[in-house]
Amino acid sequence: MKEEERLEIIKRVNNAMEEFKKIEKYKTELNSLMQDEKVKRYLFLHEQIANYAYNENLFKGELEKMIYYEFVWGFKSRLHGQSFDSCNHDIWIYKGSYGYWEDPRNEHDCKYLCDDENSKDFYCNKYECLECGQEVETNDWKSFENNHFVLKDINQRNVEYYRNMYYQFLYNNPVDVAQQMVIDEFNKNKSKSKRSRKKTK
Repeated sequence: MKEEERLEIIKRVNNAMEEFKKIEKYKTELNSLMQDEKVKRYLFLHEQIANYAYNENLFKGELEKMIYYEFVWGFKSRLHGQSFDSCNHDIWIYKGSYGYWEDPRNEHDCKYLCDDENSKDFYCNKYECLECGQEVETNDWKSFENNHFVLKDINQRNVEYYRNMYYQFLYNNPVDVAQQMVIDEFNKNKSKSKRSRKKTK
């Protein structure tokens, strides 16, 4: 993501918040006008609220939801109509190692989460782009991890948690700072998960 793209998304979020505040004032005034029978103003306000109803129901004025929606839209719209190979974002998150079970009757072959790449039935690793959500599945995991920046911890694979965190960081920080913040948070949680694994052994 380029800095100007980040700033454009922030502008859209701020505009949406201003719109929400304006609509809340319109509602208060509308209730008053219904008592005074000022029909023209009532009709205007009613129309304004109707035009904004979709976004109001979607976000309810919650800044965090607006930020998430606008950044998702910003990243997804850049990929619209392009092949999945076109994602060239910077950070990927490991989603797990998978084994493959082949049904001898050829009816229900399946992939299942296994411990790691050293498992006897290892088939592939899955990764997801932090920015746009594109998923990659590969059995050549060493090559993928050598050629991409991957946040990897077998005990934390909740990509959505880190994506939401990253979008919130992007709202107030330049791209490079937001990326470092989410990396730091991931690594901090990775250290915690290592300590808890040692205690349970």
